[in-house]
Amino acid sequence: MGIVAKQSARNSVALVTGLLLGAINTMYVLPKAFEGFEEGWGLLRILTAWGTILAQILALGSPSAILRFLPHASDAKRESAMLTTLCLFPAVALAMVGVVSKFAGADALLALDA
Repeated sequence: MGIVAKQSARNSVALVTGLLLGAINTMYVLPKAFEGFEEGWGLLRILTAWGTILAQILALGSPSAILRFLPHASDAKRESAMLTTLCLFPAVALAMVGVVSKFAGADALLALDA
């Protein structure tokens, strides 16, 4: 079996294992843990969904930019500057979201989930 085939098989096993563990966790463990506290279960689901969405938005294409432009960096100094810039953009975007949410209040964030 070739290297790529071995890696693909291991990756498939890891994906299926993660899928099964997540399904068991969602169907059996978490409902028992939040029994009698359904609001907490709902809050957990909302926070997880928002975290997933915001992580993709706040990345601002940095992973794609790294894959596309980093191999063309001519020296270590330029590579370091590129990585610093690509890491600062999402941090600045997150800070801007934090400032807006601070001044808009908690009700503005709840209105987005309507």
